[in-house]
Amino acid sequence: MRRSPKERFQSKVKKTDGCWIWIGAIWKKSGYGAFHFGGSNTTAHRAAWILAGRKVSRKKDVCHTCDNRPCVRLSHLFRGTRKQNINDSVRKGRFNQTKKTAFMGEGNPRAKLQAGKVLSIRRLWKTGRWTLLKLASRFNVCTRSIWKAATGLSFQNI
Repeated sequence: MRRSPKERFQSKVKKTDGCWIWIGAIWKKSGYGAFHFGGSNTTAHRAAWILAGRKVSRKKDVCHTCDNRPCVRLSHLFRGTRKQNINDSVRKGRFNQTKKTAFMGEGNPRAKLQAGKVLSIRRLWKTGRWTLLKLASRFNVCTRSIWKAATGLSFQNI
């Protein structure tokens, strides 16, 4: 017999006097618990909120008062906007300002351009003799990346 989502969820929670720790799957990049139900994956703390019958929309975050990412205890969760979530993090001294831009430009592990190449792209683009397509071919990236680099939409700090 198949278990309900609530039963599956509860089987992956270790209850303590403080936080209720998610012991199921964890998303490596974020450290949040992962739970599959309703045809898609979501964070475990958001699933806890929904399974408890509380309303949430895609425009709202389910935030932690305890700042413990694997925690799924309802009394440690609250609903808020992304801005409220970030402000809460800043107020508690947990928000890293450098983290906000850590994955922009060369800091992005998938970046194909470095500052030197971007400066070359901008110099060549200003001559008016290079098309986006020619630059994309020369630097082995898509035309959108070239356009963003040439116009300063990416690598704004150089």
